[in-house]
Amino acid sequence: MEAEKRGLALTRDVREDFLLCSAMCNALHMAANLSLDPDLIERALEVSGERTKKAAVARALEEVHRPTPAEALTRSYGEAGLG
Repeated sequence: MEAEKRGLALTRDVREDFLLCSAMCNALHMAANLSLDPDLIERALEVSGERTKKAAVARALEEVHRPTPAEALTRSYGEAGLG
């Protein structure tokens, strides 16, 4: 089990929850405590239209990883065998 490889001692209930979560979403979840500029978070909430800080941060991270139009065009040319 992934958690046991990392040296975590798990109770039976936690182990069952871990297995269920792994089976359902195929990903490990990570809690994070971040110290973020409150003004920046407020701006992100306003601009994004998201209702929670978590959603605003998730959306910002998605935007960072979204390809620019030029990158998308370059990728599509490569996939079509034109590049």
